[in-house]
Amino acid sequence: MKYHLQPVFIKCYTWEIVTTTISVPNNVCNDAWIYSFDLSLLPDVETVSIGSGSYKKVTDVKIDGLRKLKWISIGEESFTDMKTYSSYSFVLKNCPEITSLFIDSHAFSTYKSCTIENNSKMTSLTIGGNRLDYSYSFYYANLMLRSTREGVASPVDMDSLSTATFGTYAFYDCKYVTFESNSSCVRSHADLPNLQRIKLLYCAFYYNSNNMYSSLTLKGV
Repeated sequence: MKYHLQPVFIKCYTWEIVTTTISVPNNVCNDAWIYSFDLSLLPDVETVSIGSGSYKKVTDVKIDGLRKLKWISIGEESFTDMKTYSSYSFVLKNCPEITSLFIDSHAFSTYKSCTIENNSKMTSLTIGGNRLDYSYSFYYANLMLRSTREGVASPVDMDSLSTATFGTYAFYDCKYVTFESNSSCVRSHADLPNLQRIKLLYCAFYYNSNNMYSSLTLKGV
């Protein structure tokens, strides 16, 4: 794919896009002008693989409505600039074919929002890696993993999820963690019926004592 066909806000000279694949190597795309990562103009993408230490200046990640997307893998320390802490956001939603999201340690460490919605075939979710070394992914963020469909007896949107793993110090300073339905439709079964394991490594979802009001919501599992 030539540069002029890429969305200007994610264009990077190191992108290697071959029809349906996005592959980004280590330690690239860290220029200050690359501040947004939005794949909405690349509807045919099936796989996204981002190496370690890339996209450090990006403050907004939006992966929405990619109907062919199957998996995403993001390496260590990508989307993390330890010099800044702000209301950065990560959104992954409305991707009906995605089965796996893997985010390695120290990625998204300075992001304050993580929303994952309406991904009906996702079976595996890992945020912060699965090793015992420090992760810090989404250190200051709240987590929203929920169903948002409307309408009576509509299909649940995370009904394939079976395992969810959160690395050390992931979501450490959160105020709330939500696993639930967020719609008014009538349900005949659980919103996360196949969820078998939630694995929290050391100090994940710690709820820093400075937060006077905090909550953990787990419904429809």
